[in-house]
Amino acid sequence: MAYSVLVPLAEGFEEIEMIVPVDMFRRAGWNVVTASIGQVSLTATRQTHHLADSEWGEASQQEYDIVYLPGGQPGATHLLQFPPLLDYLQNHYQKGGWLAAICAAPLILIEAGIIDEKTPFTLHPAHRQDAKDYAWTEERVVVHQKLITGMAAGIAPELTFRIFNEITGNQELSESVNAGLHFPKGFIS
Repeated sequence: MAYSVLVPLAEGFEEIEMIVPVDMFRRAGWNVVTASIGQVSLTATRQTHHLADSEWGEASQQEYDIVYLPGGQPGATHLLQFPPLLDYLQNHYQKGGWLAAICAAPLILIEAGIIDEKTPFTLHPAHRQDAKDYAWTEERVVVHQKLITGMAAGIAPELTFRIFNEITGNQELSESVNAGLHFPKGFIS
């Protein structure tokens, strides 16, 4: 089954946290839409230039199976300060949609009221002070109900395999995608 994925982007997103999962989702045959909350042309954290597939307004008119939030600064802060995204995330999660966030992006889910003080999640160690009253853990990847969080950029492939495994209920898709990538077997379990 081909799942649909929305990837909201803002100026200053972390390249690895966007490119690796989007690449892997597309290798899996999933329908991915990257949607900019500003201009379609974006500069990422390391000054690389990217074109989003769509602007937010157009992309947000559809429903998706999963919304994936890359982190990076100031990209995650820009997303956190964009009320239409926060509303979309709340509505998506309330309808039973999957959410995934990495690095600083779990802070967006706190702002949206999806992660509360008792929700287990992980985020980049540099942002733990921003979440001091919440139940973050030092795990690399945390799954709670239909919420999947990853710690940092270096975990992007592992997080993506975990998304595949949780959504499909098995490792077959991860193994298929990894056949062309050759990540260590530990990444796909």
